[in-house]
Amino acid sequence: MKNNRKSFRQKQRSYLAAGVIALTAVVAMAGLYYKNTNKPEQERYQTAQTEEREEAGEREEPESVETIAQEEEQKSDGKTQNVKTGETEDTKEQEQKQEEKEQPAKETAASQKTLTFDRNTKISWPVQGNVLMNYSMDKTVYFATLDQYKYNPAVIIESAVNTKVLAAADCRITDISTNETTGLTVAADLGNGYGAQYGQLKEVKWKKGDMVEKGEVIGYIAEPTKYYSTEGSNLYFAMTKEEDPVNPMNYLE
Repeated sequence: MKNNRKSFRQKQRSYLAAGVIALTAVVAMAGLYYKNTNKPEQERYQTAQTEEREEAGEREEPESVETIAQEEEQKSDGKTQNVKTGETEDTKEQEQKQEEKEQPAKETAASQKTLTFDRNTKISWPVQGNVLMNYSMDKTVYFATLDQYKYNPAVIIESAVNTKVLAAADCRITDISTNETTGLTVAADLGNGYGAQYGQLKEVKWKKGDMVEKGEVIGYIAEPTKYYSTEGSNLYFAMTKEEDPVNPMNYLE
């Protein structure tokens, strides 16, 4: 009988201990749940932001302090540089100022260039083509369009419309004018009293006083004037010495 009572008490103590343990576990879980469900909204928001920043940091590498410093230094020098690629570009404002500074110097140097020309100087053909009419100031020659004989102070060189007309020698533009006979005509100083005239032109980009180097484009061949309609499109090329006509064929290479 005593043994039965003792066994019953032992079982009661075991059940009680198990109940205490279970109750403790329940209380602990309830406390944890309460803590999580009642966590302040701001703390959860800050945690979410931190996680987003960490994810963004894995996708895009921020510029280093050194890179930012280099870019600022280059901007202060008037330049913008991509440090990652190494490419550098001058600002438009700086380029324009540089051009403005250089342009007067170029124009001054050109205007001060000394032109030299004499009877032994050779010039290049301003266009390539057949000579339709030779220079002739000793006797008259026949002008087909006019159906008459006249003196000819120039060489009339056959050339297609839109053909480039090149400067036969270094020269300075002295006049750009238009007349009925030779159309748009450019007069140029060759130096030492020699001059040249280019007629039957269009699209002349130069102005009076400009220096033109040998081989540069003077203009382009235009449709012939009514005085040369039968001869067809051509370049009227004349030369003078102290304003008197001279034969261009004596100087052409």
